Amino acid sequence: MSIDRKALARSFAGASAQYDAAGELQRDVRSELLSRLEHFDVQPRCILDLGAGTGVASRELQRRFPKALVVAADLSLGMLQYGNHNLGLLERLKLRNRPMAVNADALRLPIATQSVDIVFSNLMLQWCDLDLALREVRRTLRQGGLFLFSTFGATTLQELRQAWLAVDEKPRMLDFFDAHDIGAALVRAGFAEPVIDVDRYRREYRDPLALMKSIKDIGAVNSLVERSRGLLGRRTLQAVCEHYPRRARDAATVATWEVVFGTAFGTAPAGEDNEVLVPLAQLQVRRRG
Repeated sequence: MSIDRKALARSFAGASAQYDAAGELQRDVRSELLSRLEHFDVQPRCILDLGAGTGVASRELQRRFPKALVVAADLSLGMLQYGNHNLGLLERLKLRNRPMAVNADALRLPIATQSVDIVFSNLMLQWCDLDLALREVRRTLRQGGLFLFSTFGATTLQELRQAWLAVDEKPRMLDFFDAHDIGAALVRAGFAEPVIDVDRYRREYRDPLALMKSIKDIGAVNSLVERSRGLLGRRTLQAVCEHYPRRARDAATVATWEVVFGTAFGTAPAGEDNEVLVPLAQLQVRRRG
C-alpha cells in the first residue's frame, strides 16, 4: 500500500509538541540503537540521522562525535522546527557544534552520492517504500560506511490489527515489513554484510482507546493513500474495544511491538568492479523475545 507523504508530514508536524513526551517506546528503541554504535570502531566525518524527528538522536550523535557534521533529515518540517526551537540552554551549551536540520524525504535525499559515513535511522523505514529508501541510503553511504537502523516488524500491534479486522475490512493500519523481507531488500539494494535481529516490546494500557490515543499522540496515524477518510463513530470504537484480545488473568490491554534492528555496510555504486552482493543464504537473522 502507498503512503500519502504529505499527509504523513502533516500528521507528524501536528504531533511535534507532544512527540518526545508521548514516545516512550521510541525513546527505548532509540537508546538501544545508539548503544549499538559502541560495537563499531568509527570516526565519522558525516552522519545522517534519517527520520530525525525532533532531533534527539541527532544531538546525541553530535555529542558523541563532536567533530562530525551531523545532518538531521526529516520529512516533517514541523518536527525539525520544534526540536530546534525548544532546545534547552543546557543542551545548547553542551554542544560545540549543532546538527544541520534538513527537511527532506528519505526517498529523494538532497545529499551527494557516497558522502556519508554513518546513516542512523530509528523507526522510520516503516513509512517508506522500502526498496526506494534503501537505494537512497546506499547511494549516500560511502563504501564501507555503516547503516544502523530500526523499524517495526510484521507482528507489531497484532492485537489491535486483529480487533480492527473483526470490525472493519478497510485498511486502518500499515502492513509492517517482515524481518526476512527487510533482509532481502538490503541484499537487493547492494549492501554488504547485512545482519538483522528482532526484539519484542510489550506495553500495557488502560484500555484499547488509550492505546489508540498514544499512537495518535506521536503522529503515527493512518496515512495510507487508500485509507478511509470517514470519522470513526463511537459504536465502531466500542466494537474494536470489545474485540481486542485480553489477558485472562487481569484483562489488561497489552500491545506488542516487534522491532527489527539491522546493520549493513555501504558498497561501491552499482556497475563498479568492486560491488559486493550478499547471497540470501548468508543473511543473518536473530530473534529475541
